[in-house]
Amino acid sequence: MHNIGNIALNISVATYLLYFLPQLIHNARRGKTKHLSWGLHLLYICGMSCDLVYGFGNNLAIQYRLVTIVGLFCLVIQHLQLCRHKDDGLAASAIAIILYSAAILCVSLHIKLSNHSYNLIGLASQFCWWTAFIPQIIKIFLKFS
Repeated sequence: MHNIGNIALNISVATYLLYFLPQLIHNARRGKTKHLSWGLHLLYICGMSCDLVYGFGNNLAIQYRLVTIVGLFCLVIQHLQLCRHKDDGLAASAIAIILYSAAILCVSLHIKLSNHSYNLIGLASQFCWWTAFIPQIIKIFLKFS
């Protein structure tokens, strides 16, 4: 049974490590990102930033932390792609920098929080992931209505 768990974990890690790759390649090839929602992107950043604090703060498995670090790196690339092809990126960039900075500071300064605080951060992360596509759906709906 232990082997099945390890296999499932490794497949999951590989999948999450490749999660953003198709979108990044699509953005680079097309050279435009006007159909991507800033709301979707910022909820991803918020979710990943919370995951970073949650994963390192709770000393979770290296796989969890690796997926979060790679995900944040991919979001930085996507953010640069969005800023290059959109005119309205100033406010979103300010929010993104604040989220990135807060998460990285918490982790790099080894700021210890209570278990309750980590649980709230974990819940915030889950909320971001659960709602991330709502701004994108709204954007597409408004475009086609």
